[in-house]
Amino acid sequence: MNEQEKRFKIIKENIEFKMIRQNSNCWIKITPLKPLSVQTELHFYLNNEYFSWEIYDNEGKEKHIIYFEGFDCNPIFFLNTGTNGFKVKFDLNSIDFINIKKPFNQEFLKRKFNCISSKANCWAKDVFYTSRPDRYPFDEM
Repeated sequence: MNEQEKRFKIIKENIEFKMIRQNSNCWIKITPLKPLSVQTELHFYLNNEYFSWEIYDNEGKEKHIIYFEGFDCNPIFFLNTGTNGFKVKFDLNSIDFINIKKPFNQEFLKRKFNCISSKANCWAKDVFYTSRPDRYPFDEM
């Protein structure tokens, strides 16, 4: 790890959140850890495009590993775990979880959680998809 690089790891709701910050670059990997009894989804707006993935499916089984990479941005996701909602904020020096009590809709997400970055990308991979390993730096997370 060079001195410009920072690594963060937090476990919340049986989900592992990892982030690497290097100068203005940001890499995030979100991984389910074990089966749960509740469906869990992650919602996100990137450049006005809506993304939503199940981390745990409606039976509570692990579903997707979620990846994000960006440049000069601080992404914010919304984590819905059935009755609980969290704003997940990836800052330069931390990963923060803020409880959200009220129900959300897509317009609320777009207004509050939209990440604008021309050099950002996000995707999900099914947990059972194993044909090729993660690419750098996700292979180190």
